[in-house]
Amino acid sequence: MASQAARDAADGALIPMSFLGLPLFEGFHVDGRFGVHPEFGLLVLLIVPAIAGVVIASVGKWKSLERG
Repeated sequence: MASQAARDAADGALIPMSFLGLPLFEGFHVDGRFGVHPEFGLLVLLIVPAIAGVVIASVGKWKSLERG
């Protein structure tokens, strides 16, 4: 989506793409070149679920050892 928007945009344009208010990508069209740069929101959407998964698994393991 961001790359297509950048391709169709006028020269010098920056096209932010976000999800739930987090900036994921920024499309650009500068000097006839277009592309996409990742933004910090992409890391947030990858790291937060990974940390939550580790915490949930650890709590589950701790609870099962506690009962055992």
